[in-house]
Amino acid sequence: MAPESLKRPMKFSTKTDVWSFAIMMYEVFNCGVKPWPDDPPKKIATAIRKCNMPSMPEGTPEELKELTAQIWVVDPAFRPTMAQLCSSLYAAMKKYRPPPPENYEGSLGQLSSRVSMMWDDTDLIPIYRRPSCHLQSPIKRQMQQLR
Repeated sequence: MAPESLKRPMKFSTKTDVWSFAIMMYEVFNCGVKPWPDDPPKKIATAIRKCNMPSMPEGTPEELKELTAQIWVVDPAFRPTMAQLCSSLYAAMKKYRPPPPENYEGSLGQLSSRVSMMWDDTDLIPIYRRPSCHLQSPIKRQMQQLR
């Protein structure tokens, strides 16, 4: 829970959701282990109120460590918005894209043949753009012709 949620009266906002998202990021990079797994709830609440948050686990990209540091601040007014958080995550994601498949050219050829199968024989309108009542794959048409 965010620090403002631990006070009376409890306060919740989109900024508490941002805080919770950072907790979830911690758990993802910590193989599902929660912060302070063995501590009693009172001790955890005190740590959160004082903003004594755990360090992000080893192997966490630097950009995400910096992002959680921006999120884990006591005053919600200084936390990023969810939109800003998404922008930062998207920028980090672009940096860590997986390499293309080994047989990349072959994959493009397979995709091309699959796309060409989506075209109807009778007209030049792609099947996915026609009304749903006309959606039929070539396999469905063949099955109907066999009946």
